[in-house]
Amino acid sequence: MRSGFAQFGAGGLSGAARTGGRWLVPLLFFVSLLSFIGSAAADEWQVNEGAFFAKRSPELLVTTTGDAFVGYYDDHNQIIFRPYQGRPTVLNADATPGRAAGLIMAAAGDHLYAAWREQRKKETRLLLRHSPDKGKTWDEAKVIDTSTGPLTRIRMTADDSGWVYIVWLGERAASDDSSPIVNEQSFVTHGDPHARTYHIYARRSIDHGATWDPTRRLTTGYTESIWPTLIQRGKQAYSFSWSERDGKKFILFTQTPDDGGWQTPAVIREVNDVLILKPYWIGDRLLVLWLNKADKVFSIQGAFSDDSGRQWTPFAVDGNGDLDIANLELASRGQEVFVTFSARTVQRTDPWQQTVYLTRSQDGGATWRKPEVLRHDPYPYTKALYPRIAASDQAVTVVWNDFRDIRGNLYGNLSKDAGNTWLSADLPLDTPGLHNNYLDPFAGAFAQVGEQYFLLAPRYRSDSFAGAVDLILHRFTLPPQAQGNEPQTHTDSGPLPLLRETANRLWQSLLQGDYRAVYPLLDPFCRANLREVDYLASTGRIVYRRFTIKDIKVFGNVARVHVDFAYEIPELVTKQGKFSRPLTHVSAVETWVYVLDRWYKEYRNELGDFAYTRY
Repeated sequence: MRSGFAQFGAGGLSGAARTGGRWLVPLLFFVSLLSFIGSAAADEWQVNEGAFFAKRSPELLVTTTGDAFVGYYDDHNQIIFRPYQGRPTVLNADATPGRAAGLIMAAAGDHLYAAWREQRKKETRLLLRHSPDKGKTWDEAKVIDTSTGPLTRIRMTADDSGWVYIVWLGERAASDDSSPIVNEQSFVTHGDPHARTYHIYARRSIDHGATWDPTRRLTTGYTESIWPTLIQRGKQAYSFSWSERDGKKFILFTQTPDDGGWQTPAVIREVNDVLILKPYWIGDRLLVLWLNKADKVFSIQGAFSDDSGRQWTPFAVDGNGDLDIANLELASRGQEVFVTFSARTVQRTDPWQQTVYLTRSQDGGATWRKPEVLRHDPYPYTKALYPRIAASDQAVTVVWNDFRDIRGNLYGNLSKDAGNTWLSADLPLDTPGLHNNYLDPFAGAFAQVGEQYFLLAPRYRSDSFAGAVDLILHRFTLPPQAQGNEPQTHTDSGPLPLLRETANRLWQSLLQGDYRAVYPLLDPFCRANLREVDYLASTGRIVYRRFTIKDIKVFGNVARVHVDFAYEIPELVTKQGKFSRPLTHVSAVETWVYVLDRWYKEYRNELGDFAYTRY
């Protein structure tokens, strides 16, 4: 199956006309656009053969040689491992009584590793499996921990020589929080059975997971911790955490010395609430990035070290204090660092929607540009969120979940000059307006190897956003001739005469009391959730007498239709008494949406004040 990324170029003007509903784009713009989209090869692969359990985050793993693997959960809570275009393997086939979650995967050469948390009636276990041959066969599962009450926040790394590190967050109350080496006797066995304390723990294997060093507590001396992180270079591992002591909160750092243990954690900086925490290597520079929240002010902060963590230089990104930030993703090449995120303003100004931002540094994180909106769409009435980013010598590429076509599609953009200029039109990565895709904010979902990109995105089968969900791996290349210097052209979306004609038809049907004719003109999300028989059963009480469509404003695929109308309600007899309404004149503004090639009135439940659309 070909994605819209390829279909757009192959379908000529008729296919292009469906993109975002833009029918009025000049021919010259299409010629320019097709010149670099037409050569882009893209394909979609449905990963799941059976059911995909979308309430558990899937995991994409792509090796340095371009081999792609996906781990996901089925509806029996089994973990399914599947190579690209290969056969599936159940990793926890003997764990039917358990409840698996927190899947994480790692690769080093031909060796693959998968770890997860499993809840059983009497214990919670942290398990790991190893494959020496890229997933063709798997060793028996190893029990990494049963003592600490492991949660689903698990991180894992591996190297080619067989060294594997794993860190996790545990919730069991410890009898001695200061001891770095832990075992079953380290935890409270009497007293309050509901007492919890949150520490970060780690183990190491030097033989591909066959045997393991003792469990170590990385946050000794601190009462509460969260956000375990892990990064590895060679045989050394590094970890950061957000930890608390005496009512104060800190970013901590620890690393492994040569003997494979872990050093006493050191404070990098005192902080407020931290919502995201991620480590990176920028060349030989160790950098940690976090999202700090003080009251209602968000701040992207971090620190870097050029001496393996002995000294730290803090930094902050200016210009994002009024943004409610949802996620942070970083990529780098040399000393160029790029951070993308989705956010909306803290102030609820209309339209109050998330969009995609980018900030960058050209000196390894020492100084930063003010965040700028990356999404190229002039109509801010639909949201774009959860961007992912990759950087190579050829380009910096950002992809995201975009609702400009009302359904949740996948879009991307790229820069060939370190983020100074971008393609003037965002690229659709699937058929615009056709599917309801979404990016899981907690999943490993995007990777680049050479000129190949891999993007993992679940997809609803229905506009009801209920029932079956499929897991789709998009594999594509971006066009080499794209330069990012084409002039941007903006036009209105679906044709205004079509909207006026459709709105008139709907209101004529209301005047005639023909609600069967009204129902097909309601948005497809409403019709997927509200059956025609139920809609008809709730109509007919109101008698419409006249209407006038005063004004129409089109904003991309969203339109505001100003209607003056008159109605009355004949006397109704209910258990609560009699009710009627005399002839009443109303001026209202309706919302209409353009999906694929038609306008629909957005259904809004007046009593519950909700709509079924999600844009």
